[in-house]
Formats: sequence, structure tokens, C-alpha cells
Amino acid sequence: MTAPGGPLDSPGERDAVRLVLVRHAESEANIGGRWQGQGDSPLSERGKSQARALAERIARVGLQPDLVVCSDLRRASETARAAFGDAVEVDPLWREIDVGQWEGKTRAEVLAEFAGEVEALRRGEPVRIGADGESWLMVGARGAQALAAVRARLRPGQTGVVVSHGGILATVLGALLGVRGRWSRAVGHMLNTAITELSVGPDDIVLRAYNDALHLARLGVARPPGESAPPEGHTVVRLLADAGDASAVARDPITADATHGIERAYALDGAGALRDALGDRLGAEVGALGVRTLPDAIAAVAARHPHQSTALLAPAAAITALASEQIEPAGRARFASPATASATDVLAGEKTLLASYGARG
Repeated sequence: MTAPGGPLDSPGERDAVRLVLVRHAESEANIGGRWQGQGDSPLSERGKSQARALAERIARVGLQPDLVVCSDLRRASETARAAFGDAVEVDPLWREIDVGQWEGKTRAEVLAEFAGEVEALRRGEPVRIGADGESWLMVGARGAQALAAVRARLRPGQTGVVVSHGGILATVLGALLGVRGRWSRAVGHMLNTAITELSVGPDDIVLRAYNDALHLARLGVARPPGESAPPEGHTVVRLLADAGDASAVARDPITADATHGIERAYALDGAGALRDALGDRLGAEVGALGVRTLPDAIAAVAARHPHQSTALLAPAAAITALASEQIEPAGRARFASPATASATDVLAGEKTLLASYGARG
């Protein structure tokens, strides 16, 4: 998350509103791995700790939003009030998708009882989930209405925060970036209390950060456990952005959050300004890979250190290009250049997935 008054990428962006989308903290239903749509599960004890970590981060960066809106379901409203106090408005339009008869069932139970429905969803058919729940098209329409209501109340330069749920937030984000239907297949799972930040202006939509949950490193984990584990066969590679400006190292140092749990690091050619700072932070030498492109470097790291926590120092421009190729934002949507020392996680496997972008912690 950028600090208030942080740098903007273009004159048009200065006429934009700033949108900060936050997924709720872990709920009791999340722990059990059960489908949770509009059921009203409260926060777990770990979820309460996550909400406090989010609140500490909000205070640390000095974010003072002009509007905070949340879903009326307890896991979202409890997260919002923990982070932003009582000046939070509740809007049921921001509820999670209604999963109908899937509610409360495990994934295995859903696969056994609704196999035909699951296959239809995988084919992209607009079926209603759980027989009598919502379809993703219905959620998209509801999310568009909810977002329009938020944007109508913000003037250029103002900031609006939405605390909601992974399904509806991903649907809204996919629509903003012009990748509806492709977004969920190109990115990793949205983490509990993760922050996604955009600038939405008259001429462009700029994704500044996606799925930034680095503040959870302060709870002693590199990535949250359980539902947020990498998919089978994938390795997390953390890309640390190097803008090539040695003076930026002093302004934007590599944080402990960004390197928590990292066991080793490599640097791609063209990413030298932060090499010494990263080595000092890790207390270890930053190695070389002998490859020229970022996709080749990611593949090399994953092959050498499967299922281990590894950082790869890479030019900011290469990280932006990789994200743009993975997501292919349409129309006036684009990725902002990641800040110096920010973290972008990719899930390297048979297919590379963008798990986060431009995280600052």
C-alpha cells in the first residue's frame, strides 16, 4: 500500500480516485475448509490477530480514507472495524456470492454431490452455484452496482476502502481490468486481509498493488497457512523490484516483511542496485543464475529449489512486463511500475500464476 500522497504515474492519474480493496480476516469456516458464501461465520482467533496486524499497518502508513464500506457479514464487518474504527458503513451489496446448497460443505463433499455443476463451472457456463445460489454473472452485476455507489461518493484525489470477500472482490477487479472470466485462472487465491490498490481515473485504471498481505509476516509466517498454501506442483518465487536507482535503496529499503522466511536469493542481470542491500538483509550472498529473461530466471529458481522460499531480484520493468503478459489487462487498464524493493509473488509450475503484485508490507 502506498502512503498518502505517494507518487502517481501520470497526470491523468492525479484526477483519479484511489480504491483500496481488502479481503476479510480468517473466519471459523475458513479453518474447516468449508464453503462459505453468505453464511455468517465469525472471525477465528487467528483471524482476529490478522485484523490487528492489518490495523497496525493502516496506522503505520497513515492511511486516512474518505469512505470505508464493508459487507454486512460478520467476518468482513469485524475486520473493517478492527482496522478503521467505527466510521464504517455497511452495504449488503458487498456480500460474498451466495453458494446455495454448497454452504457449509467441504470441497470433497461438493465434488461428490455436485459433480455436474462443478464441471459446468469449469467450462465457464453461467450456472447458479449450489442449485439455488448465485451465478458469477449475478455476482458481477451486484458488484458493479456496489462499486458504482462507492465511486459516486468520491471526488478526484479521495480514497475509498472496501472490506469484503474474495469472490466478489475478484469479480469486481476482473471487470475493472477488462479480464472478467480470465482473472481467476491467471492469479493465485486472494489472502485473508490482503490489500489490493487501484487508481481509477477518467483516462486509465492503474493497478498499483494486488493481494498484498506482507503485514501477516509479523504474525510469524511467510504466507498464511491452510487455504493459502501454493497449489500442488507450484513453487513460490518472490520477485523483489529493482528500479535501477541506487539512491532509492535509502528511500525504500528492503523490509523484514518482504524477506521473512526467505532462505536464499538470486539476482537477474540488470538488477544490481539492491543486490548488496538484499545480501545484507539475508546475511547471505545473492547468487547469479546465468539466464537473461525473467521467465527463464523464475523457471531456474523453481527447478533448483522446489517448494522452498526463494527471492529473485529483478528489474521493475521486467516484473511489470511479466504481470501484463500474464493478465493482459484490456482497454485503459494497466499495471503501475512496482516500487523499489516491493514484492511480487509468482507461483511457478506447469503454468506461472501471479499471486501478488507490488506488495510493500
